[in-house]
Amino acid sequence: MEVVLNLTERTEELIGRAERIGVRLNYDQGLVTVSIPRTIDSETETAMMKELEALRASVRDLLKRRAISRRAKDFVGSRVWIMESGAGSLVEVENDGQLNVRTPLQADRLSTTAYADNIFVILEALDTESASTELASTTEMPLSEKGRRRLFNLWS
Repeated sequence: MEVVLNLTERTEELIGRAERIGVRLNYDQGLVTVSIPRTIDSETETAMMKELEALRASVRDLLKRRAISRRAKDFVGSRVWIMESGAGSLVEVENDGQLNVRTPLQADRLSTTAYADNIFVILEALDTESASTELASTTEMPLSEKGRRRLFNLWS
């Protein structure tokens, strides 16, 4: 009985084989990069590149999802805007690019799966005008107290 792999499984298997011989594939700001060790002969390199080419769309998609997962982990706990659902928070990131988000309407549920294409991560910007005002008001304090107050105001 022959086992038939779906496209994702075939792509993961191909990338795994490439990695076992030292080839490293990465998604870097829209480009797929392939690092090939000098120890690989040209025939093996050509054969591997042809296999990658045959699955290029799937390879690119898988590498992109992995890159998103690596980066999204920096934003776990952040507020997000979920398309067609509204405000929520990023609670967990899967290695395949799936993001687990929660909205206030989901208090009784664990989370919902979303993809990066369907959320905006909301970053809190530092209000520079109020920070400048706070720093100016500390000019009468001793230097060490001024520094402590500045750090406190920037972090609060």
